[in-house]
Amino acid sequence: MVFGLMSVAGFAREIPMPLGVYLSWEIAVNDARRNDRTREDWLDMLFAGCAERGVDTVWIVNFQAPQLKPVLEIAARHNLELLLSPRDGKLPFSEDEMREFVADLVAAGEGSTAWAGWILSDEPTEETFPALRRYNELLRQYDPGRHTALVAMWQQASAIAGAVGPDAVAVDLYPFFGPGDPNGPHTDATSRAFFTRHAEALVASCRNTDTVPWIMPQCFVEVWGPYQYNDAGEVVALPGSYLHWRSPDTAEMRWQFFEALRVGGRGIFYFQLGSIMAANPESATRALAADFAWPEVVLKEPVNAGPAGLVTPDGRMTPQFDELGRLYRAAAPWKELITRWQPQEMPQLEAPFTGAGFFDPSDGAVYWLVLNNSLREERQLQVPGWGSETAADMLTGRVFPVDAAGNLVLNLAPGEGAILKRQ
Repeated sequence: MVFGLMSVAGFAREIPMPLGVYLSWEIAVNDARRNDRTREDWLDMLFAGCAERGVDTVWIVNFQAPQLKPVLEIAARHNLELLLSPRDGKLPFSEDEMREFVADLVAAGEGSTAWAGWILSDEPTEETFPALRRYNELLRQYDPGRHTALVAMWQQASAIAGAVGPDAVAVDLYPFFGPGDPNGPHTDATSRAFFTRHAEALVASCRNTDTVPWIMPQCFVEVWGPYQYNDAGEVVALPGSYLHWRSPDTAEMRWQFFEALRVGGRGIFYFQLGSIMAANPESATRALAADFAWPEVVLKEPVNAGPAGLVTPDGRMTPQFDELGRLYRAAAPWKELITRWQPQEMPQLEAPFTGAGFFDPSDGAVYWLVLNNSLREERQLQVPGWGSETAADMLTGRVFPVDAAGNLVLNLAPGEGAILKRQ
């Protein structure tokens, strides 16, 4: 199989590649209250952790419009850009409401360098597409200097770019379901296939609509029924609960990152910065509904599901966030290249490796992205016919040797990728 054949010639809009995270405003507010901190102090802590880890953009939803100025000031302090949905969770449907709302917010944010764009909606349904299209048009009229974006579920992602017309569309892909879950993939192979299939579909749908494709990978937990937090800030699903989603480990975190790039993504936002499972005593005793539909997957033993976000409810940065930071810091110098590179054929790789070739239209240089799809084992790849020159991973600087037969030899950790300059 040859990878990287998907044309991306339609990605004409000039939007810098975001290396981002997603934050639900109410999570930050609630965690600040539980930790006896002000909202501004808690947000400053979150944004500092983001900046230290190479995050450059934060996607904030359910945002309270009166907080706009202080939030923009905190973001600017940490050199972060924000995509905002300051609509208190509802779309202003009437034309007059839309105009007034947009004009007021633009005036309130005047002069800010931190506010990069507007979020039109989170996972909209088809009946809202006409109103969202008009909302998008008004934003371009009143605030042409900021781009517009939305995130769609995979079921709607392919249709939404043409129907609504935003500058960028993200698809949220959460491939790590709980053990035996009938609602989604829960093995390594099916989780990878789910992510790849729908990420490729999003990129393809954006190709001919002048829309930039973004990928929203997973870092969260969802438990129905009883759970509690352990001393490490991880969620433990208790007997009698349904573990809907588990958190990815560090190998799965990096696999999602490299696969998003491999299929042609032009931006990444991990969901979610805050922990989506409330940290309160009542969580350990809440019961599943009596008519729960899948009794066969109700847990009989405790299961450590991992952290419920990149930051624990008490403000600790997780190993997943640290791994994300390693990747984001390494990728930052190459964002412009990744934004402009175009698909280029490359040789087929032996399983469990996949790859994609790209060329830089500015100078014709060719790049190969190779990825170890094993999420459990380090594996060795031999790339035949490389030649006599060694190769260095552009992200890490690691140098890979060439054997006597002219094969490039790469040892990659579980879920690890490398970007090699071919010529």
